[in-house]
Amino acid sequence: MTLDALLVALPGLALLVLLVGLAYRLTRRSLCLFVVQFRGHQLVVKKGTLPTDFKAFCENLARHSHVKGTLYGYRHHGQISLQFSSNFPPLTKEKLRSAFPFQSYQRKRS
Repeated sequence: MTLDALLVALPGLALLVLLVGLAYRLTRRSLCLFVVQFRGHQLVVKKGTLPTDFKAFCENLARHSHVKGTLYGYRHHGQISLQFSSNFPPLTKEKLRSAFPFQSYQRKRS
């Protein structure tokens, strides 16, 4: 492949990569069920609703620990997936995953 042919194909390839990235972000955003931010000793639900027991657990955790970060709830193939921002300690992630009512959340909102 010559340099001229490469320069001609490059804008088309860049546009394709941009469209695939945009489609991925839009699809990913539509699957997001809730977003919860832990800000020091506060809990802020930015999107969606949480089960009441889990929300109370999160508020208690935020009050008694100094956690800063974001918790995302996604639906993947009918299952709920929890994802955390990078600054969550592993023990806190484990506590939140064990406290989340996966089965009852799926039954109520499916």
